[in-house]
Amino acid sequence: MAMSEEHQKQDDKESTDTVEKSEDSLASVKNERFAVFQNKYFIDLKKELPRYSTEHVKAYSAGTSESNPRGLFAMVCNPNYIPRTNISDYYQKLANQSLPKLIAYGRALLGNKKAVFCYIYQDDLGERLYEDDEDIAKGWRSEDIIENILIPVVTSLNNLQQRDVTHGNIRATNLYKSDKQTSKIKLGECLSAPASFNQPVIYEPVERAMASPIGRGEGTILDDLYALGVILAMHVRNFDPLRGKDDDDIIAAKVVSGSYSALVSSNDRVA
Repeated sequence: MAMSEEHQKQDDKESTDTVEKSEDSLASVKNERFAVFQNKYFIDLKKELPRYSTEHVKAYSAGTSESNPRGLFAMVCNPNYIPRTNISDYYQKLANQSLPKLIAYGRALLGNKKAVFCYIYQDDLGERLYEDDEDIAKGWRSEDIIENILIPVVTSLNNLQQRDVTHGNIRATNLYKSDKQTSKIKLGECLSAPASFNQPVIYEPVERAMASPIGRGEGTILDDLYALGVILAMHVRNFDPLRGKDDDDIIAAKVVSGSYSALVSSNDRVA
């Protein structure tokens, strides 16, 4: 019994040390210029890329040249939240042009030899389509919605499902449009934070919306399809009936009226 308690204390100490080291690593990001991964990839921590950053995970320019790293972007994970390492290998094997291509992932070293966990992607998504998830009412034609959003996103979800992976990060502010001559939408990254952690409640079914974001779990393909349905509703409607409502009001509207009626008011005409 004494030996078991001693082992437990040792495990607790190691866990505490790991957390403290991780927190120190995140703090040191502000003080170090480059993080180096596999002695091959260089992350410029002075060049944040806001179009890929989220509230909890920051994105930076990256590349194979130390003097001018570019062509890639790195998501530098927040040590307070566990990234989706359990599915990263499956994701990396995907070949889908509507998803960011994962080049590498793991611990990168800062100049002071401290480590930060990161994901490195090909930087070819283009520009973020929306800067916030509120008051989106585009009134698109159904043909445009099907061609530019529905088909590429569903194809991506099919590819993910084949490897038993959920995206868990489908929302308007994680949609991108390439600079190339195409109007088709691309999905942003989904590995650097827990599934659904960055999702506003509007994109979640009622049960998951009421849960704490950190505790929603991986979810299923049905949750991804629900979030896609919300995005489609946003683009088909002509005005936003949930404008100005807080999370509790949005959840209540879904409970009382159902998701579709809450998202697309009966006063709106949907072709």
